[in-house]
Order: sequence, then C-alpha cells, then structure tokens
Amino acid sequence: MGGVLVRDTIHDAFMSGPEHMVELTHGYTYSAHPIACAAALATLDIYRDEKLFERARMLEPKFADAVMSLKNEPNVVDIRTIGLTPASTSRRARTCRASAASMRSTAPSTTTT
Repeated sequence: MGGVLVRDTIHDAFMSGPEHMVELTHGYTYSAHPIACAAALATLDIYRDEKLFERARMLEPKFADAVMSLKNEPNVVDIRTIGLTPASTSRRARTCRASAASMRSTAPSTTTT
C-alpha cells in the first residue's frame, strides 16, 4: 500500500493540470488494483495474527548482541542494527570503493573522431 503527503501548493499544482492527465501519480500501488489491495490487507492480517512485530521486538536484543559479537572480527569496520535488520561495513568494501574512485579519476579519457 502506498500513499503520498504533499503541501497544499504542490497538491494544487498537480490538480490544476489538463483534464486528460492523471493527477498525483506518485505513490500509487498498482493504482489501487483490487488484488494488490487484497494482498496488502492479508499481509497486515498475518502481521497481527502471528504477532510479528511483538516477536521482532522480543528477538531484537538477542539478535543485536549476536550481530555485534562480530565487531572485533578482522576487516569489520562498523556494524549497526535496526530491529532485525543488520548492516555492516567491511574494510574491503571501503578499499574497493576507494580503488574504484581512484581508477575513475586516473582513467584515460576516450574520444571518438
């Protein structure tokens, strides 16, 4: 499911367009197609019935501790979590980005005649 919030001035600019134009097309989820809406509502039912958010909150501290235990591993620069979503930065990733940037800045330019 999607939605869009905009200031009145932006809304009015979109809504005062030509009659044949669809207004504010940003944020539609399959243009409110009934199957997409049914799937979204069924998903919300599962979240509620299986108490997925409550379960995630209960698992979060233990999961974060497990992920953070990798912090002192070689090549791990940073680890962070939000809920049950971890992210990390490795030394190799930083080296690869730096190398790629260096290669772009020193690459010979090509011209065609």
